[in-house]
Amino acid sequence: MLFNKIYPIDNSRRFFLTISPFIREAERKFIKPVLTETAFDDMKTALAGPEPYADQDGLMPYIRVPLALFSMSLAVDRLALEVLPEGVFQNIISDRLTQNARQVVVTEVKREVSKDLTNQAQAELRHLQEYVRKLAAENAGEDYTDADLPQGLDENNQYARV
Repeated sequence: MLFNKIYPIDNSRRFFLTISPFIREAERKFIKPVLTETAFDDMKTALAGPEPYADQDGLMPYIRVPLALFSMSLAVDRLALEVLPEGVFQNIISDRLTQNARQVVVTEVKREVSKDLTNQAQAELRHLQEYVRKLAAENAGEDYTDADLPQGLDENNQYARV
């Protein structure tokens, strides 16, 4: 399961099926606007087809990570705590008990985890956006320059003085 390689869910098919609506929502809200609608629909059709999908543009590695992170962010935000994987719970040692006790994550911590996942996903989404810009420039026969490169820096120079 590819999702488990990006965000560990203990290879739980049940949990994966539970968050599949969030995966579709993340695709619609975050991935589809980056790609053209035609390219997105063509890719989804090819993925659902009987033939193995040939990722000619090399987009899938750039899509998988933000998609998984956005999906988990939505899941953490909206699902009941009992449904979420073990990592969302905190293990504490109670001063009144002699063994480890499990404490449900408070709402503030839940929001913080969701926000952190969203921030990570947005950073990964910027990589996808930059890659799509690069592909578009190459297809148009234009020179591609990295938009995130600070003014005055040369990408060929290994050193920069700060």
